[in-house]
Amino acid sequence: MDYIVGKFIEETGARGQIISLGAGYDTRFFRLKSANTFNGLYVEVDLPEVVMKKMVLIEGNGILKSILKDSVITKDHQRPLLRSKNYILIGLNLDNISQLTSLLVEFGLSLNRSTAILTEFVLPYLEERSSTQIIQWAASSFENAIFVSHDPVSMYIHIDRTGSTYMVYI
Repeated sequence: MDYIVGKFIEETGARGQIISLGAGYDTRFFRLKSANTFNGLYVEVDLPEVVMKKMVLIEGNGILKSILKDSVITKDHQRPLLRSKNYILIGLNLDNISQLTSLLVEFGLSLNRSTAILTEFVLPYLEERSSTQIIQWAASSFENAIFVSHDPVSMYIHIDRTGSTYMVYI
C-alpha cells in the first residue's frame, strides 16, 4: 500500500487527496508528514469508538501532536472529529457512507481533485451491501480517483490442537 500511495503522491504532488476508509490506528499520514513527502489533504474514517481511542493516542504523543499543532478536536461520541490543515479524522460507521460526501466537502475536500481512496482489511468485515455501496460511492463521487483495496480474498477461522483460534487470510 505504501508503494501505491508513494506513486500517487509522485503523480499528484500537493494537489492530491487521500481518504483512508477504516483507517484504524494506521500511521501513514504521520509518516508522510515526518518525511515531508505529502502536503495534500489526508482524511481517515473509522468507527466512532476507534476514532475516540486514536485521538487519545495522538493527544498523548508529543511527536504526533506537534505534527497536528493547528488541530481542533471534537470529542462527540456519536461523531468524533479531529481537524487540522492537512488531516481530518472522522468517526463514522462505514454503513453510512452516503453521509460521508457532504462531511468531506464541508471540511474542504474537493470532488474534482485527484483522490486516492484506500481500504485495508475493511471490506470483508462489512455487510456485502455496505461494501458494494462504498465501491459505488468511490466510483460516482469523484471526478478523478483511484480506489485501492488491500483485503483478503477469503478468510476463515483456524483452531489448532491447543485450542487457540486464528484468523487466516488468503
